[in-house]
Amino acid sequence: GGRGGTYGTGGYLARILDQRGEAYLNAGASGERYTQLDGLWDARIGTLAAYCDRAIVGYCINDLMAYTATQNANAFIERWHGLLQRGLRVWQVTVLPRTNADVTVPDTGSGRDAERAAWNAWLRDGAPGWWQAQYGRWQASPTGSTAADTVRIGGTDPAGGPHPLAGVLDVAAIASPPGSPDVWRTGWTQDGVHPSPTGHAGLAAALDLPA
Repeated sequence: GGRGGTYGTGGYLARILDQRGEAYLNAGASGERYTQLDGLWDARIGTLAAYCDRAIVGYCINDLMAYTATQNANAFIERWHGLLQRGLRVWQVTVLPRTNADVTVPDTGSGRDAERAAWNAWLRDGAPGWWQAQYGRWQASPTGSTAADTVRIGGTDPAGGPHPLAGVLDVAAIASPPGSPDVWRTGWTQDGVHPSPTGHAGLAAALDLPA
């Protein structure tokens, strides 16, 4: 949902914020993975965080091409915690469908569609995690976890504090037609990966972005 959108007409987040008249900073780059940011974190995110009160994390589609949903969950929950420690409220975006060239069939060739589904399911379950007191960090819990120390969005660990995420922006549920979570709505993409102008407009109109 980036600064200019894939086709230069404004991403869905930019459209929403522009319509509201709210200022924003885009800290992401095309093709980048969240897990590549170790060396750039303080220089880029840390500097920009001083001018913001919330963060909307749109990363993971590229991360899922290299790591499993579980590996990403462990990496992301700690990144969210770092943003929370900087005074930001944090929202994570679900990963949009990835289809073949005619945009009607899920991209099973990459082998990552199941990981996308698992990642989105974990987010929709409240991104369960637990506080590792001995290391002073958050660790992801499995989807559906009923362990006593599991904390989900809105919950608090006595030692670790509130769950790092304020909420999930489920754009994937909006972009897919009912009953077909692995493909796009008609006309909402031109390449099977990114929203088209119609897709960005549709997401902007339907997404409930917290103030």
